[in-house]
Amino acid sequence: MTHGRFVYLAEHICARDLRYSKKILKRQPKNPARFQREFSAVINSYEQTLRDLRGLTPPTSDAKSFRHMLARFNLQDLLGNNLLQASELGEVHTFKSTLRKLDRNDKVLKARALALDLPTCAKE
Repeated sequence: MTHGRFVYLAEHICARDLRYSKKILKRQPKNPARFQREFSAVINSYEQTLRDLRGLTPPTSDAKSFRHMLARFNLQDLLGNNLLQASELGEVHTFKSTLRKLDRNDKVLKARALALDLPTCAKE
């Protein structure tokens, strides 16, 4: 697969997830139960994107960078699930610390995605 085709497919996958996540998060739920339900839907969408990205075969020149980006996507998924669990259990300290970890990982993930010429994946 060429670099251009790889970028096109990965951008298409990320754009689909970004549209869905924005639509859900636009409502800004007020009560915790609705937040958990909608955040869970966003995580499920994110996991689907991760599965689709894993199905791509990058060109050999991008393979190492793509593996690093997928590792950050995996960590983002894990932290998102931890955040959801902390909100369900009402653990405020864990919620805040996980949110900080998510923010730090998001910055690294964006840098990895931009290094692969995937600006839409960097927006997630």
